[in-house]
Amino acid sequence: GYGEENVKRFKEKTGLDPLSMPDNNENSLIWDDWKRSQVTNLVDKLAKNIKNKCPGMLVSCAVLPSSDTAFSASFQDWPGWLENGIVDYVVLMNYTKNNQLAKEITRSALAHRGKGRVYIGIGNFLMKNDPQTLSEQEKIIESLNPDGIAYYSYDFL
Repeated sequence: GYGEENVKRFKEKTGLDPLSMPDNNENSLIWDDWKRSQVTNLVDKLAKNIKNKCPGMLVSCAVLPSSDTAFSASFQDWPGWLENGIVDYVVLMNYTKNNQLAKEITRSALAHRGKGRVYIGIGNFLMKNDPQTLSEQEKIIESLNPDGIAYYSYDFL
């Protein structure tokens, strides 16, 4: 983001000031790549620290379900994290009542497994009054053979 320390480090690295640089595609790409690398570097650093202290521990991240949106809007390169072994698995925050959308997001995400695993997070809190939709969504997602399913939140099971 635009925190003082991040802006300072970006200026040192690129010579550009994100607060005053010309607003064009090239500068936007440089700024977005910087933010994405900061997120990836943080995830990598945390994962390495965890693995060093607890070698058998698995590292996961809860991520935006659409890899395109995650990459471009939240700077989460979770397919890259899986491919490069930075994390062991991701849990998609696939929270929707629309079963067709849940299916399409799941199908797309599973194509990005890389060397890791993809768990599908179901937003059962959205369907607390609609158990039929929840049951259908579970069956749809299970039929696509994800590495696992996580429910958000336990309080609503």
